[in-house]
Amino acid sequence: MRVFAPLLLLSFATFHTPAGRAAEPTDGDAADGLEATAYESNPATGTSLAVRVGGFPLVHTTQLLPLHEQGDIVAPDDVAAQTRQVIQNLGAALAAADSSLDRVVKLNLYVSDDANVDGAMKILAQTFTHDPRPACSLVVTRLADPRALIAADAVAAARQRSEEVKYVRGKSPAGRERPHQAAVLPDGKRIYISGQAEPGDLATATRKTLASLLETLKFLHRGPRDIVQIKAFMSPMSEADVVLREIETLFGENVPPVSLVEWISPLPIEIEVVAAGGGGPRAEPSVEYATPPGLKSSPVFSRVAIARGDTIFVSGLFAASAASGHEEVEAIFAQLTKAVEALGGNLRQLAKATYYVSGDESSRALNDLRPRYYSPERPPAASKAQVRGVGRPGRTITLDMIAAPAR
Repeated sequence: MRVFAPLLLLSFATFHTPAGRAAEPTDGDAADGLEATAYESNPATGTSLAVRVGGFPLVHTTQLLPLHEQGDIVAPDDVAAQTRQVIQNLGAALAAADSSLDRVVKLNLYVSDDANVDGAMKILAQTFTHDPRPACSLVVTRLADPRALIAADAVAAARQRSEEVKYVRGKSPAGRERPHQAAVLPDGKRIYISGQAEPGDLATATRKTLASLLETLKFLHRGPRDIVQIKAFMSPMSEADVVLREIETLFGENVPPVSLVEWISPLPIEIEVVAAGGGGPRAEPSVEYATPPGLKSSPVFSRVAIARGDTIFVSGLFAASAASGHEEVEAIFAQLTKAVEALGGNLRQLAKATYYVSGDESSRALNDLRPRYYSPERPPAASKAQVRGVGRPGRTITLDMIAAPAR
């Protein structure tokens, strides 16, 4: 199995491999005492299969497009030039949040077409040369600006402690002031809310779904100011401004980072959220699960997962070769089991799953096979989106997972 090269050059100061685990940490240059463990850091792909990080607040960025300072898309037909611009914009957003490119632990890439994947990856592999590499996931989707060929968001470790969520504007391109470019998630509880969806036209469904998510946060004794990232699966992407306007109307001056993915669905939109959960006794379980009133529980996904302690980010996983839907799913879960166990976790410690599928067979196989791997009392919060592609020829599903080490 190979994953895609990440976007950024990074290095870490201190790496701790959990005792008795199979992870092979790699040494890097100093990065202000950041502690991280990379599993299967691969210079050929520029990624690690998984990364475990802890001890610092986590910066979540918005989805960054290849915009220059004047607010226009650079080189509309040149994926290499656009990739370089996205790298520059991501570095600026992280710097404003007291982080940097060398502290990125998870990278999400959004590519407009399969044909642009190889060109983008060549630039990323040339750029990202230091150990250990971050976990990296990729999805093929139309982007909010139709001239954009690539976009990215990232999670990175901040340098300073923080007891509350901080929104960071940074130096935005002209005319692109919404949403905030980054938000700092304090070290403490991390809330992952599964995708929720309400009916209506795109504007109405967005508004009602956001209201439903705020009710979930209220159930958890949190509020809108605790949100550090919103991810919306929506259609059509040509109406992205409709979604952004509804978000801006609700949040006013405190618009969290937002990422958009175009999905194929009869529903206009589904929205998931990452939020701060406050502190808590260290003796509490590393992951707990909850079902808010009015929502049904499921044996294959939790409505809410609350994680504490270190975070394990797993790269987007693929089958090693083109196969049937069942074979793809089984191969992915075999890799997932190995990766999280290598970094001190297990399949009972999964916090958040995002499944991207581009084929009906693999989607059905995922539904059939998930009960085999998940405890019905402890499945991760999750979203599943049918998309245009998963960035790998012959593959129809990829899995992006966040987990926690077992206590």
